[in-house]
Amino acid sequence: MYLYHPGYWKLTLASTIHLESAQNMKVDLHCHSYFSDGKQAPEFLVQRAIENKVSHLAITDHDCTAALDLIANHLTELTIINGVEISCQWNSMEIHIVGLLIDPASGDLRELLSSQQ
Repeated sequence: MYLYHPGYWKLTLASTIHLESAQNMKVDLHCHSYFSDGKQAPEFLVQRAIENKVSHLAITDHDCTAALDLIANHLTELTIINGVEISCQWNSMEIHIVGLLIDPASGDLRELLSSQQ
């Protein structure tokens, strides 16, 4: 799958989530920490997800992947899905695109997010 930003970058999503037992899944693919418009720390979001028996969690802060760095080394009972919500313009309107399975270390992604700040 390819996500294009006109003119200067391409992000390839090469990762795949293997879903072994879909009937037992509880998934949250869109939440925010205090790094964007949420109120809680990333660690709190992980703990709350565990308490609510969430199996897969994606923290998708606006134009920022800082939360992913904080939770990357947490060994937890849930699967963390790297995500981000990218702000952009379309037909003179601001829209947000949720990106999942991203590589937060990608130079192209870091460059784009830096330009969004």
